[in-house]
Amino acid sequence: MSDFIVSKDTQNQLILALTPMLQPLRAKVGISQGELAPILGISRQTYSAIECEKRLMSWNTYMSLLYFYDNNDASRDFLRNSEAYPRELIKRFNAGRMPRGNEKAQIAGIPDEITEKLDEQALHAIRTVIMVEYARCAEETEEEVIRAFSGLSVMRPEAGAGMTRAVKSIRRKNRKRG
Repeated sequence: MSDFIVSKDTQNQLILALTPMLQPLRAKVGISQGELAPILGISRQTYSAIECEKRLMSWNTYMSLLYFYDNNDASRDFLRNSEAYPRELIKRFNAGRMPRGNEKAQIAGIPDEITEKLDEQALHAIRTVIMVEYARCAEETEEEVIRAFSGLSVMRPEAGAGMTRAVKSIRRKNRKRG
């Protein structure tokens, strides 16, 4: 059997897992049914019936929605942490490897085989430790450190104040030691 063949049962299972998530995903992206339907190549009425669970979406519509939401920063994590995200299928399609968004690029030389098994919380913890250690070694102000890492998604926006406190705390401890 080919790695590219998807059974009808698997298709239906994934479609049924995605359907209840459609409204929250659409809200995360901030797109209306009328804006999304033409992107998918279906009418707004058809999309509405799918979202209201009055109609089962086609496999093509599922794949289009998967592509759309997986390639949007606002919805990627929510989608990837759901049962609707076809991890095993994607691994089969990609010869055993999971593709990733930029936020999950290799971290400090840790092999992809390890980091691909980590969830966002674990990856965030690793990035935070790296940022804090950078602050300690570089002896830069907390603002400079945060600016240096801002393009690498080291912190979630809501964690900014906590991160600043952590960097300040490390700097105080280092001054006491020195």
